[in-house]
Amino acid sequence: MEFGNSEEQGVAARESYNVCPGEETSLSCMDLPNDELPRQGLIDALVDLDLEFDREREVLSRSSLGAALKARLLTKLRDQYCITRQPYMQQLAALSELA
Repeated sequence: MEFGNSEEQGVAARESYNVCPGEETSLSCMDLPNDELPRQGLIDALVDLDLEFDREREVLSRSSLGAALKARLLTKLRDQYCITRQPYMQQLAALSELA
């Protein structure tokens, strides 16, 4: 997604979300059985996606852009969020079927 000015660029959804190795999580990898590690990684990635979406939405809501432009950008942001989130949800569903 490309937008005209830096304020609009700040609200653009990111194409990928990675969990950094140094980030703290509520569960340590040492606390999980080996078969739960992939599931927890997917859940952590989804949490990161949700948090990023909320941050971007908040930035957009506080911007000085017009209401019509904000609505269009929010729609694009939400669409990109759903597209990015879908593969993680599919992987979680597949893991649940295997369990």
